[in-house]
This record gives sequence, C-alpha cells and structure tokens, in this order.
Amino acid sequence: MNVTSPVLPARGVRFCFALVTLGWVAMVVGWYEAAGRVRVEDQLSWTVLSVGGVSAVALATVTLVLAARGRVEERLRFLLASMEEDDYPASWTVTVEGIGTLVAAEGMARYHLASCRLTHGKPVRGMDRLAHEAAGRRPCGVCLRATSAATAARP
Repeated sequence: MNVTSPVLPARGVRFCFALVTLGWVAMVVGWYEAAGRVRVEDQLSWTVLSVGGVSAVALATVTLVLAARGRVEERLRFLLASMEEDDYPASWTVTVEGIGTLVAAEGMARYHLASCRLTHGKPVRGMDRLAHEAAGRRPCGVCLRATSAATAARP
C-alpha cells in the first residue's frame, strides 16, 4: 500500500470541485432570480434550482468525506497489520495499573482492551466498563468493535 497516495484520484477531485462550483453557481443564480420576482409562483422554479445547487454541494462534500474516511481506515489497517507484538522494546510494553481488562490513559477519549495495539507504550490504567463510561470514554473502534460484534452474534 502506498501511504502517500492521494485520497481520490485527480480526476475525482476535479469532478467534486466542479460539482461544488456548479452547485454554488446554481444557488447564486436561483437566489438572484427569485429575489427579483414578486409572486411566489414565479419564485418557485428558481428556488428549485437553488435546492439543486445545495444538493450538488452536499453530494460533493459527502463524497470527499467518505473517500477520506476510507483512506484513513485503510491506512489504519495497514499500520496495524505491519505491527507485530515483538516489534516493541521492553520499555514500550503496556503497564496496567489496577484490575480489569479494559484500559485507558489520562486524556484518552476511548477505552481499550489491554491487548489493543493502540495502547502499546502508553501508561494505561485498568478499570471496568462503567468507570470508563462514567469518565466520558467510548469503546475503541479497533479492538472492541470485533469483540462487540462477536458478543452480539452469540445466541
């Protein structure tokens, strides 16, 4: 995997920017033309043009965000696959203070399993799920997503 490759190919980016530009032009023209009409019936078709412009901008934005999210997930999978348990020096091992298999460090927004690779080298503390949730943390999307999916699949 080439981690420096762009989120979207140049053709896709040009298409999204053209769609955004077209959407903004449609919104401005629709607003300008509707503002010059007195009757609502005359404004309606220009309003539809403006709504179409908003839809075009929204479509391009969602396309770019979803493509970027996909690239981030792809890079995370690549990073986690390239890391092996033996790649860490002894000083980078997870130090768990306290009991429990769910861990987090001070300032973390998510809690993890003690074996999660995202906690390697961090001074994490073990607590139960309720204590983590009381602290405002959410479950990790990497290590706890697979666990919760397996738990939900059990009869």
